Amino acid sequence: MILATFSVENYRSITQSRKISLSNNTVLVGPNNEGKSNVLRALNLAMSTISRIAAIESRSIDPELASRTLASRRAMYDWSSPDYSPAG
Repeated sequence: MILATFSVENYRSITQSRKISLSNNTVLVGPNNEGKSNVLRALNLAMSTISRIAAIESRSIDPELASRTLASRRAMYDWSSPDYSPAG
C-alpha cells in the first residue's frame, strides 16, 4: 500500500485541513514556524497509530482489552512534546 495523499486538521499549530499529495520525492517548503515539522509529526503519529492498531487486531484479542491498552499507552506519553516523550 502506498500513501498518495493525506490531510492534517486540528493538530498542534495546524488548524485547517489541506490535502497534501505525495510522490516518491515530496518536499515541504515554507517559512519558519509555518507547521512543516508538525505535518511530519502528525503523519508519523497517524502511521504509528495505524500500525499499532493493526498489530493489536492481528492478535485477535478482546476489543475492549485492546481499547483499554491503547488508552493506557496514550496516557503514558506527553503528546504535546515535540518528540512524544514519556509523560512524567
